[in-house]
Amino acid sequence: MIISHNFFKRKQLNYRTARSRGQKIKIYQATSEKEQNLSMCAESLSVNPMAMERLRRAAEAGDIDELYNSIGEDADVLRLYDDAEFADTPLHVAAERGHADFAIAIMYLKPSFARKLNQGVFSPIHLALQQGHTSTVLRLLDVDKDLVRVKGKQGYTAFHYVVENENLELLAQFLKDCPACIEDVTIQKKTALHIAAENHRFEALEILVRWLERTHLYGKVSRKHLLNAKDTDGNTVLHIAASHIQPEMIRLLLDCKVDTKAVNSENLTALNVLKRQRDGVIEDKEICLKILRDTDGSAGLSALFNLKAKAEPVHEKFRSRIIFPEKVAIRALGPIMNMSVESMNALLVALALIMTAIYESLLSPPGGVWQGNDPNDTRVGNSVMDVNTFSNFFWSLFVLAIFTLSLTIAILQLATGSSAIAILAEVLAVLVTRSFYYAWWTIRPAHDIYVYSKDPDEAVLAIVLITLASMEASRWFFIISKRLYLNHRM
Repeated sequence: MIISHNFFKRKQLNYRTARSRGQKIKIYQATSEKEQNLSMCAESLSVNPMAMERLRRAAEAGDIDELYNSIGEDADVLRLYDDAEFADTPLHVAAERGHADFAIAIMYLKPSFARKLNQGVFSPIHLALQQGHTSTVLRLLDVDKDLVRVKGKQGYTAFHYVVENENLELLAQFLKDCPACIEDVTIQKKTALHIAAENHRFEALEILVRWLERTHLYGKVSRKHLLNAKDTDGNTVLHIAASHIQPEMIRLLLDCKVDTKAVNSENLTALNVLKRQRDGVIEDKEICLKILRDTDGSAGLSALFNLKAKAEPVHEKFRSRIIFPEKVAIRALGPIMNMSVESMNALLVALALIMTAIYESLLSPPGGVWQGNDPNDTRVGNSVMDVNTFSNFFWSLFVLAIFTLSLTIAILQLATGSSAIAILAEVLAVLVTRSFYYAWWTIRPAHDIYVYSKDPDEAVLAIVLITLASMEASRWFFIISKRLYLNHRM
């Protein structure tokens, strides 16, 4: 798809205006005759034509000494390339020929050349990749790792190029050096995953999806949404794999829990696309059909929680009436969803302070505790409150604690979008509740008639289960409400 060019043999281009040494001048940007063009451009810029010719030959040969000699002969020798919108700079020439040292020397002098595109709409790193100069590519990235994201023809980056050609070594290195490069899309909104699927690059696709899974689990930023990203035709990677009848790719994507119900601009799912295919090996098509059908059939109870809107025109969604669950979700989550990050952090801090105050209140109940044995034979460390008052005090604190913990878990689920983080917080909350109960057991009045079990371990299990059920119910309520809210917002 991307081809190389000889960039010093170009057809004539029109000229434009520029400023050099405080005067308005004209720049002629390349004619079919190389020497004539360089001479005309040099004259218009008051640049020594011999210096430009020397620079061109130095770039072709990778001669760094000649580079500096050219600059010494004329200090403005690089200005022509810097002023042109699209130009074959000496960096382009050196990168295309694999002269890494010369390319780095130019980058130090003119960093802007590394991002400039030539008339073929390619950057220096594109040209080095096309010619197989891996060491030059890596040297360029050592200076500026974001060069892998420079977009050339059709919006292709260097990362797209290595995916298309399944250069696995460079693919892994690019992901390591510049993780954000996986988010770049072409002018058709194709991600690197689309490109891998279109070109039957299974190993490249496997690296991409496994890397996405790992960053989703361990990284600070999750990019797993790219698995379901759509191009301009509405096709996900699964649609592409299905249209090309690729059983291994389909298995791989389903293993990563991609959305099998996603539809493209023709309102077709991946299974529908596969059924329409008439080309390809029949056996592979049957295997793909079986894989997708089995996946649809095994959706099970998870479908009950899949509240995504059915595929319908946007104007129909705007016309539809808001149902009662949506009203509840909008009113319950609207203020929270519209909170800034700072406000949500402040709310979580406030909840943490409330929970701390609850625990402190239990450890230091009103009136304090007995410091010695009283006439009624009360044990040291027990609350001085009477049984009924202490019982009301404790259960009020317990209900408030459950509400605070449930709200905290729900907000964590809502803010992070990660069930793993919310469940981990639930585990910590259960441990806090358990210690809360044992603190109550220790400090309660000695003759508490409301203790139904003489063994605290039996009672604490019921308390923990009540707390856990409350937090899970709150978490799922917020998950379902968020989906309804986002469906309303579209």
